[in-house]
Amino acid sequence: MDRGNEDQPKKEDQFDGTIRPLTLEDVDALRPILEQWIRTVDKTAPRTEDIDKTQESMRATVRGENTRKYRVAEHDGKVIGVMGYKIPDPDDPIDGQKMLAFKKSQHPVEFINAYVDEVHRGGKGVGTALFRALEDLARQQGFSEILVNSGPNFEKSGWEFWDTIMGSKKRDPIFDKGTIINHVGFAKDMYEPGRDAPVWRKPFYSRFATRF
Repeated sequence: MDRGNEDQPKKEDQFDGTIRPLTLEDVDALRPILEQWIRTVDKTAPRTEDIDKTQESMRATVRGENTRKYRVAEHDGKVIGVMGYKIPDPDDPIDGQKMLAFKKSQHPVEFINAYVDEVHRGGKGVGTALFRALEDLARQQGFSEILVNSGPNFEKSGWEFWDTIMGSKKRDPIFDKGTIINHVGFAKDMYEPGRDAPVWRKPFYSRFATRF
């Protein structure tokens, strides 16, 4: 797969900051943001073990020890958000196999770890800028579609974002009564028994690609 210009910082028109590759220094700086998002079911405390694992995966990415890619959003010299992607592992019975059940093409990529500082959320364009940068990179690298899931803890804080940016938020064509949430399905027991996760899918269309 062609790496393209993946290591070049990128300015975003709607986000007054920079989107760039993750560095080792960023991983420690992201800890407070991860603690805002990665929390217990009742949301009263951060899940320390899961945060540690996420940070170690990020460090491994920077060191070139896995195939993941991460981008961070920086504003006024401070890292305020992160998003990444990985290739789903068919040998992983949870993250890999459950997500691959939703693929419609040969080279899917899964977007992961989408976290923005609470001060910079809410229509400021940070999440969108991160997504677009990774979307461009994934397309350049030859992936054929994006898959993403979001756990029940993020129903109020994240699901609407994915509905919108994955192109699946639409209104009833006849009655126009509210928004139809149009996930491609739910990954059963994705995080623990009884806690299913909606899954979104977005194909990359081009004049050279088969429409799937």
